[in-house]
Amino acid sequence: MEAINSSALSDNRDELIRIIDSVLTQAKALGATSAEADIGAGSGLSANVRKGEIDKLEYERDKGLGITVYIDGQKGNASSSDFSEGRTERVCASSNPNCTTCQP
Repeated sequence: MEAINSSALSDNRDELIRIIDSVLTQAKALGATSAEADIGAGSGLSANVRKGEIDKLEYERDKGLGITVYIDGQKGNASSSDFSEGRTERVCASSNPNCTTCQP
C-alpha cells in the first residue's frame, strides 16, 4: 500500500483554495451580491471480505465543485467535477439565475 504524502495533500489544498477564490471572484464580476462555493477532492480504498478472504478491492477518487449565487434577490446554482479553468468559468456563468442561454 502506498503511503500518504502530506506534501501532496498540502499542494492539493492550495489548489482547491485557488479554484474557490477564482470562482468567487467570477461570481462577483457577474454581479452577485452574495455567493457560496464548495469544493472537495479525495480518494479512498474499500474492501469487501467474504468468508475471511478479500472478495472485492476498489480504489476510489472523486472531486466536485458547486457554486450558489444570489443576484437581484434570485438564487442560482451549478456544479461540476471538472476543475479546468474554462470549465469553472462556465459553471460560474451557469449559476447566474438571470442567464437563460447558459450551458453548464
